[in-house]
Amino acid sequence: MVVGAWWFVPRPWNFCRSTTNNQEPGADPFRPKSGEFPPLEKAHCYRGELVFVDHANRRGSLRVAGDGKFYRNDPQSWRSAASSARDSARDLPERLAAIALIAEVPEAKEVLLEQLDATQVPEVQEATLRGLRLHDSDNFAQEVILRWRGLSPSFRPQLIQWSLRRTSGRVAVLDALDAKQITVQELNLDLEQRRTLLRWSSGAIAKRAKSYFGDEEYSNRKALVEEWLGKLPASGDITIGKKLFETHCALCHQAGSLGKNVGPNLTGVSHRSVEDLLSHI
Repeated sequence: MVVGAWWFVPRPWNFCRSTTNNQEPGADPFRPKSGEFPPLEKAHCYRGELVFVDHANRRGSLRVAGDGKFYRNDPQSWRSAASSARDSARDLPERLAAIALIAEVPEAKEVLLEQLDATQVPEVQEATLRGLRLHDSDNFAQEVILRWRGLSPSFRPQLIQWSLRRTSGRVAVLDALDAKQITVQELNLDLEQRRTLLRWSSGAIAKRAKSYFGDEEYSNRKALVEEWLGKLPASGDITIGKKLFETHCALCHQAGSLGKNVGPNLTGVSHRSVEDLLSHI
């Protein structure tokens, strides 16, 4: 219901959570008629705002408020938002808002990729990475590899992890290795990522991967790892594990909001196997 500049929607936070992705797989992006506000069920929830397409070249949002009301921002050209996202002289909150605004615009993917440059501040790169996940495509890995040398080392593992989810991404990584666009050392794949190529891919991909990667990278530690694997309990205890982390690890490593960001950040290692984690300890 519209009353002046107010949009009343019942239980806004539940609605926001339920509209994170309301587009059928393979469906064309929703494009409403020019000048008409789209149905709320066609909006997308992005970091606390319902993002909509008001026109093929314009973006706008509904800012969620806790009082049960939505506030409509004026639509703006996505190209204008892209200019704000690129402008390092602008205030950081303004740049982050611009990145969020253009995140779902297919034409803006190139702008987002530019913001992954190592010269950008971490907050911009993190916001860009979230936005790029809405641009999941078969050529995503190729676009990442083309920019590999200019990417921030701290974000490379996340981009590779995302690239290896698709067969096309695995092929792109191997093609780049064959063409010497990147090296094995630069990729620095962990055990689970190597096993994705060697064990959980097609025979053709696995055969190509074997010329670059092995499944027993820790052969010098293998006996010790196997010994300790036998000593580990069948299941873990989060409370005990947290205390051990605080005592022995948090001085140098960070996991979520816990610890200090001196050594490698351990927040994103949950996909790794117990064997792989133990081999690194």
